[in-house]
Amino acid sequence: METTLEHGNLEGREDPGKLGLWLFILSEILLFGGLFSAYFMTRWGSDVC
Repeated sequence: METTLEHGNLEGREDPGKLGLWLFILSEILLFGGLFSAYFMTRWGSDVC
């Protein structure tokens, strides 16, 4: 008895490293966007300065 494995078409798949890089970049944008917006909202909302 012979077993053959068939793989799907790999031409339409994206590179996993490329997807990981884009996810990292987007997460950094969200992180620093939140930090900057919290800083500016605190800075402009404060009556001390």
